[in-house]
Amino acid sequence: MDFKMKTNIKNASRGILILLTVVLTVFMVACSNSDMRSWVASQYGITVNVQVVTVASNTTAHKWVSGDFNSYQINQLNDAASNDYDISIAGNPTTKYNCHSYAWHYQNINNIHWINDPVEFRKNHVISSNPASNTIPSSVQNGDRVDYYNSGSDRPHSAVVINKSSTRPFASKWSFGGLYLHKPTDTPYNDGVVSYSAQFGYYRVSSYM
Repeated sequence: MDFKMKTNIKNASRGILILLTVVLTVFMVACSNSDMRSWVASQYGITVNVQVVTVASNTTAHKWVSGDFNSYQINQLNDAASNDYDISIAGNPTTKYNCHSYAWHYQNINNIHWINDPVEFRKNHVISSNPASNTIPSSVQNGDRVDYYNSGSDRPHSAVVINKSSTRPFASKWSFGGLYLHKPTDTPYNDGVVSYSAQFGYYRVSSYM
């Protein structure tokens, strides 16, 4: 293969990756379980089957039954996230669980529950509310939860403070994307592509299962 052909292939691959990154960033900003299943079915031909169940704090969740990404799709999704954000991969993309479930329900890559609204988990556990920033308040401890929000009904994302002293102190699951370690504001939920989470609410709660 000559240099020109290699360059054309490389440029084409880069273009596909950039396009995929834009599409995924727009979609991952906030999606319900039904939105996720519809999108995955239309884009990947994957049928995701779930059961509606009740988990801790009387919260409705969608329990994963079947339907998930293959290794090629996983690599594609991770590459798209890594292309735009300074992340470390802690868990691969999956349709099984989302950010709210990971942060509030079960902090494990074997989680199989998708939670659309963790409002019941947040009640009476707030520590502080601050403008979105990479500076974590001194009162916050490792293990505290983070609510990315603009208003009572506009709360697109949740994260966990994993290591305050790290350059990537937060861990969060990006919709059907991966579980990533990242800076607080270096996410699809802060860069203004679709929305901008202006506030961080910090919470201290017991582990839920």
